[in-house]
Amino acid sequence: MTVRELDAAAVHDPALRAAYARCRTLNARHGRTYFLATRLLPVDRRPAVHALYGFARHADDIVDDLDSAASPGSAPARCSPWRPSWSRGCGGPEPSPSR
Repeated sequence: MTVRELDAAAVHDPALRAAYARCRTLNARHGRTYFLATRLLPVDRRPAVHALYGFARHADDIVDDLDSAASPGSAPARCSPWRPSWSRGCGGPEPSPSR
């Protein structure tokens, strides 16, 4: 993540800046066309788009990594350890264990 992009997006927290930088690196490494398309966006919007790509890529990797012998119904259980983090990241309450 460039300093210019983070400053334009008013991202000042060092941990958050580092997280955005990791997402940008992931985007550049795995989504080359998508990454290049972000260059067409306003500078202040780029960090959020990189973060969205990072989230989607990570969620997709979880599902893709499922054992081919596993039942389709095992995907929710595989994702359940991440649900509290995803909920916090979206600003919502942590899910109850029954969900």
